[in-house]
Order: sequence, then C-alpha cells, then structure tokens
Amino acid sequence: DMHGVLVKLGEFLGKPLSEDVIRTIANHSKFDNMKQNNMSNYSFVPEELMDQKKSNFLRKGIAGDWKSHLTAAQTEHFNSIYAQKMEGLNFPFYKD
Repeated sequence: DMHGVLVKLGEFLGKPLSEDVIRTIANHSKFDNMKQNNMSNYSFVPEELMDQKKSNFLRKGIAGDWKSHLTAAQTEHFNSIYAQKMEGLNFPFYKD
C-alpha cells in the first residue's frame, strides 16, 4: 500500500503530502523506474568500483532470487558465517 505508507510517512514527519506529491513519489519508487534512474541504479559509479557489465546493481526486483543462484551447500555455508558474524547482535531477524 504505497499510498497509505506515504501518507503515514508524511504525517510522521509533520509534512502532510499532497496527492500530486504522493503520485510522484510512488511513480519514482516503482522498480522499473528506479532501474532506469542513474541516481538509484548506480550507473554513474566508476567501473573500477562497481563493474555493472558483470551485473546491474538493480537486477530483477524479485525477493529471494538468490535461491536460483546458490546451491544448498552454499546457502548453508553463508548462513553459518552470517550467524557467527551476527552473534550477540540484539536485533530481531525474520526468516521466511
């Protein structure tokens, strides 16, 4: 509910947003539009820092696509290292 979230955000910030502004923000926030925007797709970053010929910063906009690229063993290895690095962090992480 992009519209509702933007209304709540404006209220929280003490800056109510007009319907025009909400439509503009919602439009700029669509994945396809962000993918075309140099400020959100990082295409302006020099190649030696981020080689987008290998992979675009914004790829598909699909949550969980990593499952298509990592084997079960790789996922298990990543999760093991992640758990070690995050140990002691008092922040709730949610798993699907």
